[in-house]
Amino acid sequence: MKKSYLIKCIYLLALILLTFTGYSQTAEYYYLSGKSKYVLKNYKGAATDYSNAIKLNPKIADYYLARGKANYNLDDYNDAIDDFTKSIELNPKLEDAYYCLGNAKNKLQDFKGAIIAYSNVIAINPRNADAYTNRGNAKYSILDYKGAIADYTSAIEINPKDGSEYFNRGVAKLNSEDFQGAIDDFSTCIKYDHKDFEAFFYRGKSKIKIKDYSGIDDFTQAIALTPNYAEAYCQRGLAKIDSGKKEEGCTDLNKANDLGLMEAKNLILKFCK
Repeated sequence: MKKSYLIKCIYLLALILLTFTGYSQTAEYYYLSGKSKYVLKNYKGAATDYSNAIKLNPKIADYYLARGKANYNLDDYNDAIDDFTKSIELNPKLEDAYYCLGNAKNKLQDFKGAIIAYSNVIAINPRNADAYTNRGNAKYSILDYKGAIADYTSAIEINPKDGSEYFNRGVAKLNSEDFQGAIDDFSTCIKYDHKDFEAFFYRGKSKIKIKDYSGIDDFTQAIALTPNYAEAYCQRGLAKIDSGKKEEGCTDLNKANDLGLMEAKNLILKFCK
């Protein structure tokens, strides 16, 4: 039996017991009922229960945190932010509240606000790799590639075998024109996940930037893993044309166009007519 299924069964049983026992109409009752509904992905029902708990006892940080998570899953990010903020007001050391606040601010593209929230997580727990990753993503979104690279590096120091962290750092290095550094990171990512088609694609792009046409092989591998990868056909086509293989390159550009890549049509007109 899968662990997640077992947990759902436990919470469902708890909900049934709460319903048919005398333990009712207290803040804790509504909180536990909300947790049961949350696990069953009844986020609206969970939010209602958490609201009832808050009405009965408005001084518990965990109640606001729980309702914030339910609102977040209902895509109600503004209310979620209000709840996470109130939770922090009641308990300034609540690491999870800052983390969730950062996630909600990210959803609203308030990247600077998200960075502040994740920084508070890290101040409380410097070993929270996810906080470094998400802060790095927020910095990347405001084009702070140097800051993003530093955060991804911190995440790698905590989880050195997590290939996704190398991928994130590789993309940031590619955008900051550290092409060899990007190649190294994508290669490490591939070492941990040899089926990561995006790692092959971006390693190919990085190689082509330094005129290393073995990047064509990386595009080919990305296509082998994801046969309808239009952008990989496009980039392989451009690389082939640049390396003197115009006919093969134009075949790839036409394939990218057939797959619906908008820019391919203009590239065909430019290079293949």
